[in-house]
Amino acid sequence: MIRSEDNDSFVSVASLWEIAIKMRQGKLVAPDDLPERIEDDPDFAILAATVDHVWRVRALPLIHSDPFDRLLVAQAMAEGMTLVTHDRRLVEYGGAVALV
Repeated sequence: MIRSEDNDSFVSVASLWEIAIKMRQGKLVAPDDLPERIEDDPDFAILAATVDHVWRVRALPLIHSDPFDRLLVAQAMAEGMTLVTHDRRLVEYGGAVALV
C-alpha cells in the first residue's frame, strides 16, 4: 500500500499485476474481481504506473532485486508518498518507505 501525506491509501497497478501473475502460477489465491473491489472501496484508490515512475527505477540503488517492489518504491518517491511494507530490505531506500 502507498499512502499520501493526507493519509489517502493507494494500491499500485504494479501490485495488481504481480498478484495476477502469482494467481496464474497458482502461487496465490485472490478474488477475480479484486481490481473492482479496490475501485469500489472508498478507503483505497488505484495508483497507475506512469512513464516517470517506470523511468525512475533506473536511478534506484540495487538494494532490492524484485522489479515490482522497485517500481513501488519509485512510485512512492515520485509522488511524495510512503510505501508501507513489511519487507525490511525496502526500508533501505529511505524516507519513501515505512516498515509495518
